Amino acid sequence: MLLRPLGVAAALVVTCTACAEQQEASYADLAAADRAGAIQRGWIPDWLPKSARGLREVHNLDTNQSVLAFRYDPSGQLTVPNNCSQVLPSEVAPIPFAMSWWPSDVPPSKGGAHRHAFFMCGRAHAFLAVSATEGEAYSEGEAYYWRP
Repeated sequence: MLLRPLGVAAALVVTCTACAEQQEASYADLAAADRAGAIQRGWIPDWLPKSARGLREVHNLDTNQSVLAFRYDPSGQLTVPNNCSQVLPSEVAPIPFAMSWWPSDVPPSKGGAHRHAFFMCGRAHAFLAVSATEGEAYSEGEAYYWRP
């Protein structure tokens, strides 16, 4: 009889330990992420535009997988890193986590028009989706970055 409660307790400890490895954070802007050490720890890339705001990120300490969403001032331009090259939507890897705030069209579904330009960074170690806003007046750009 005593073994059954111990087994349940052990299962809960293992489950909670696994949950603790995935962490989520939000930052008002890039300066707040920098002050929190998220850039230094590698969860927020150092190439984000200074106008980046509304940053939301999730990462897994064990696997190094991560996702990041942010908005930015499109007049400041988002400079895509040199190690990233534009790819077809079909070449984009899935995101490693399920979050309610992540857009359903990143990565893209098959067929249909895409509102993002997609990039593969560092031999598929990361992906970037940037809102395709050319020729339109947008008050802010949006970008999504993930490491599968």
